[in-house]
Amino acid sequence: MPRILQEHVKNKKNLPKALCCLVLGKKPGDPWPPHVVYRADFREPEADIFKNGMASSGKNTDLLAHYKGDSCNYKEATSAFVATSAVQAIAVQYAEIHLNRDPSKAHIYVYTIRATDNFYELKTSLLKAGTKKNDPRYQKQANLCCADHEWIAYLKYPCKSD
Repeated sequence: MPRILQEHVKNKKNLPKALCCLVLGKKPGDPWPPHVVYRADFREPEADIFKNGMASSGKNTDLLAHYKGDSCNYKEATSAFVATSAVQAIAVQYAEIHLNRDPSKAHIYVYTIRATDNFYELKTSLLKAGTKKNDPRYQKQANLCCADHEWIAYLKYPCKSD
């Protein structure tokens, strides 16, 4: 067993969290998602979201392209990440901005989502990617993204109504 994992498992009640660390690549000390996150989305709850889950628009794993919005354009979206915020007011603000930009859309929904271990804090992810790639642009963007409180899910997560 890796030393970091051994240290994290000393207390048996930490075992499930430690196993998630091992499988998902999260390390002790990495931020864990808040209990709930929020997402504004045009897709219908009953017809789409609760039936199919919340899926990313593509497989582009470039975090810089995601954060800067280059891979998130609705018409040409390719991001492998589903963006959410830990702050409801930010999701509502996002919804208002997108309704104003696209008058053809009649509704936008703000979903409350129970976050799972498939959610990653964008700031931490940018910092790790910048260190791994030795690219200062990631550090710069990580310093800018704090206000959004953004958590990203990789590819897809299931959704259901409660």
